[in-house]
Amino acid sequence: MLFVTRVIFADKACTPIIRSYVPIYHYALLFKNLFSKLTLAKAVLFLHGLPKKGDNMKCLELTRKFYVDCVLNLMKKYFPSLAENHSAALLGWGSEVLENDDDISKFYGWGPKPKIFLSNKDYIQSGDKLWEMFLDKIPIRYQGHLIRFKVDPMDDLPKPTDEKDGFPMITISTFERLHTFYIGDISIPYSDFEWLLIPEQKLLEITSGEVFYDGLGILNDFRKNISYYPENVWKYKLAYQWTTLNWKLDLISLCNKREDVLSSRLSINETVQRIIGLIFLLNKAYKPGYIKWIHRQLYKLTNLAKQIGPELDKILTTNDCEIAQTNLIKVIETLIEYQINKDIISRVDYKQFSHFSRGFSPINLDIVIKEIKKGISGELAELPFPLGTVDQWVTDEDLLLSPNTIKNLRSVYFSKEPERKQLGDKGL
Repeated sequence: MLFVTRVIFADKACTPIIRSYVPIYHYALLFKNLFSKLTLAKAVLFLHGLPKKGDNMKCLELTRKFYVDCVLNLMKKYFPSLAENHSAALLGWGSEVLENDDDISKFYGWGPKPKIFLSNKDYIQSGDKLWEMFLDKIPIRYQGHLIRFKVDPMDDLPKPTDEKDGFPMITISTFERLHTFYIGDISIPYSDFEWLLIPEQKLLEITSGEVFYDGLGILNDFRKNISYYPENVWKYKLAYQWTTLNWKLDLISLCNKREDVLSSRLSINETVQRIIGLIFLLNKAYKPGYIKWIHRQLYKLTNLAKQIGPELDKILTTNDCEIAQTNLIKVIETLIEYQINKDIISRVDYKQFSHFSRGFSPINLDIVIKEIKKGISGELAELPFPLGTVDQWVTDEDLLLSPNTIKNLRSVYFSKEPERKQLGDKGL
């Protein structure tokens, strides 16, 4: 390969060589123009180190093979006791955990990234030594991919490098630390109420991916136990999702009639988002909090998605708000009938105007919500302020990334509005 020359040449000397690899050369020129500090030679070498377009291996498969071929073999050789007593997985953040990674994902941080979990004792005694061994022994390439990285000072992102002082993306931790960072500082098993305070995105991250080895005997059972919400929590969340859907449905035609098109379209968008939430709930599948992955995860679902997804596409792209609402009503009827057919609710007469619809929405969702709530029992049925799970009413995405901070919101569920008993209170 002509790139053996590396970066020892100046730009002019290197140009005749790198021009022989035309696709990379042109991309390198683009990068050099974008980042003036980046020499043309370095731009070429950076792009050359990226996985090539058309390489369809998913990061999950690459990580699984890398763990077996490299990580585990090194542990057997240098830390034989840890080779037996650890767990290994790919889970957590990143498109690769959902197997949604593609060529675009490979721009930064793409590569094998196994997580190695040790017992608390082994973590304290041997964690640092294990990491130093990996730093020293992990190769620069694996199956043609650069697997060492350096943080680029220009954007603070990990980029692949062919330099030995780069780091492999191997995480060494404990189950307890994993639980603290993803679920929060709560005991297992969780009460129904504690489930409300766990962001759904975190549940998706920790139950996705794959466990390669579970020598500690913890990880598989834990993931199985939190694979989805308990039935009571699920119904509570389902009832609240229908409640949020009720807020905007009649506003679509009302605002459109007043020619408040922006308000009408915003109501359409919010209604579509809430319908998508319902589809995930009715499939008993965790919904991504990261909107980028809604489309792909939605179409992986077994029920309703392939039927309703294209209809939602049309609703979002139509220029006629009246047509949009008419089609939304049809979609909602499909969702209600699905619940009836699955015995989630009894057959009820929901096709009637509610008191608050102003005659614009021919479906009374309060009837549906009431039916769902009949199946909720225990502490959730007694909550004075009926909210859903935190991700249904907290909209700040950064806050939802911090499960321990979220726990500070528990008092909201027990809040009570002041009673309106005095003169004039009901008019305030």
